[in-house]
Amino acid sequence: MKRYKSLIYSSALMLTINIGIAGYLGQDNKSEEKQIEQWKKNIKKYPPSKYSKEIELLFSFPDADLQEKNIYLWGAKNIGIDHAGNVYVIDSRWKSIFKFDSKGTFIKRQGRNGQGPGEFMNPYCMYVADKYVLVSDTSKYEILIFDLELNYKKSFKVFKAYMEIAANNDGLIYGAPMRMKSDMPLVDVLNDEGQILFSFGKPMFGNAQKWSIPNFIKIDVNENKEVYVAFQHFSTVCKYDKKGQLTAVYKINNAAMKEREKSNVNSIQNNERVYWPVIYRIRAGKQGFYIMHNAPFTQILEINEKGEIKNDYWFVRSYDYIADDFLVKENGEFKFIVLQRSPQNQIEVFRPKNDKF
Repeated sequence: MKRYKSLIYSSALMLTINIGIAGYLGQDNKSEEKQIEQWKKNIKKYPPSKYSKEIELLFSFPDADLQEKNIYLWGAKNIGIDHAGNVYVIDSRWKSIFKFDSKGTFIKRQGRNGQGPGEFMNPYCMYVADKYVLVSDTSKYEILIFDLELNYKKSFKVFKAYMEIAANNDGLIYGAPMRMKSDMPLVDVLNDEGQILFSFGKPMFGNAQKWSIPNFIKIDVNENKEVYVAFQHFSTVCKYDKKGQLTAVYKINNAAMKEREKSNVNSIQNNERVYWPVIYRIRAGKQGFYIMHNAPFTQILEINEKGEIKNDYWFVRSYDYIADDFLVKENGEFKFIVLQRSPQNQIEVFRPKNDKF
């Protein structure tokens, strides 16, 4: 525990306040010092387990030189990666997609504010498929398609605000609509012309007749065209086959996540509207999936097909650190690519500590 204590006390002094973590700690109106102290207590309460693997930061980008050239992230929400290792970022404030190579070198920026072809009003989420990049614009009610060079190809109206999108290698698009009615499904399956072929998935929490209950999801698709659906406010992941049939339900056994889930269940029972994120993002792996959460430190769990935690990767940066998205590079050098939301909007590359390549 000595290394945890030294890490806690050194990193706690690093950066400034963030509402997300402060909110989780219940310290919104207290001083920064009290927030840090509460964060330390939570680290001690939920330390990394005996099988946890610490990951170390290798580098981050855009770097200072790029920022001086006005290439920086302002409202980045999603990241994606292609087979060559290039990293794509959708930024809702810049109304643009950024492309970097695997070392963080800037390649291209595409898009601007507007309602014309290839322009964005509210680019909410993005998915990098085998040969193209998908973007869901929740203000234009469109899905826009670009090639991997970020050349605009086409778009189509969807008449729903898709908060999450993914795609398989057959060209089918999976969209998680903003649920405004109790009978809305969790996922729509569309072709590349925007036609809804079928829908699947039902709410699992609270009163299913109340659309306002937080059955919000994160999704990803594996190489076998199976769809993983992670409930954002609960420690539950469902797997569906390519036809939308439920094949597995996983309950993630993690103490910190369970505490947040318990708080959310209490909020539902008391008709409150404060729900804490439990699963921030899910990524399909070769044999199972990965999920990420942020409290009290950032943790990426590798789950096998039986729902067991195969590996647990973690890092502690500061009490106000929040990551919104991540990618896993399984081939060659095993790495994590993490999109940091706070205190700085940037991309960070990690690897397991002490690994030799």
